[in-house]
Amino acid sequence: NVALSSIAADPAGRFLYATSAYAPSNENVVGFRIDRPTGKLSPIPGSPFSADAAASAIAIDPWGRFAYVANFHGNNVSASKINQSTGRLVSIASYPAGTTPDAVTVDPQGKFVYIANLTSNDVSGYAINQTTGALTQITGSPFTTGSGPRSLAVDPNERFVYVANQGSDNVWGYTINATNGVLTPLGTSPYAVADAGLTSVAIAPT
Repeated sequence: NVALSSIAADPAGRFLYATSAYAPSNENVVGFRIDRPTGKLSPIPGSPFSADAAASAIAIDPWGRFAYVANFHGNNVSASKINQSTGRLVSIASYPAGTTPDAVTVDPQGKFVYIANLTSNDVSGYAINQTTGALTQITGSPFTTGSGPRSLAVDPNERFVYVANQGSDNVWGYTINATNGVLTPLGTSPYAVADAGLTSVAIAPT
């Protein structure tokens, strides 16, 4: 049995990918082709694809070219290129993150990747090479956040990043530099959440 921890579909609705952080063999990303008329899933040839120890979360860039996987016990992020015909993931490289990365997101313009690191209490940021999908760490990364960050989101207009912190029961907000991806804490942040156990954050579309 496989315990799936995260799923993501490419923007064109052709392929679906799932991470299996808690499976006995937990370095995998499982890939499926989506039948457009019916929604039925069929395995992509070569799936599952290798990531690193405890692949906990996956995100795909807005054009469906690249996939990025946060590896919880690997303390890194894996980058892969998506074969546009088959959906097969072709490994690019792995890049160091903080301790126990638990969430990953790509900004709406496909320029930056951000990782929430659960036990180092920070966010790792990377710039995406638009040709190769390779990552370069953003200046000033990692960026300090609250205790136990579990989720993060970038607003559709590329202005702000928000991080849900389970340990400190709050949401941290940042402005995002649209040119270099640097995060700067909002002066009014953090924002307290009354209920304990905060694990996710999302931004409503405009």
